[in-house]
Amino acid sequence: MKIGHAQIALRDGRRGGKTYLWALIRSASRGNTIRLDWGEVPGPGAQDHRCSNTVHFGSDQHTIAIQYVQIKGGGHRTFRACGDHAGTMKCTHWVP
Repeated sequence: MKIGHAQIALRDGRRGGKTYLWALIRSASRGNTIRLDWGEVPGPGAQDHRCSNTVHFGSDQHTIAIQYVQIKGGGHRTFRACGDHAGTMKCTHWVP
């Protein structure tokens, strides 16, 4: 997703047989932020948890990676990436 001249994305990868997700901002400016929201219910109100990071040097930054897990009742955590550029915040869609 484009925000100003920066790109934000939700990324995933596997380590030790487990799946992790994190938020990434590229081609950003110093002071831009990237945030990862995750929760057990998709959509508004699902931001049970969040972490963020700020671009201090260079043009790329990411958040910590959070493990994708199944939860009671057969559900799963949902995730989205949000980025801030020049005072404008945009978020990706929630994904399982």
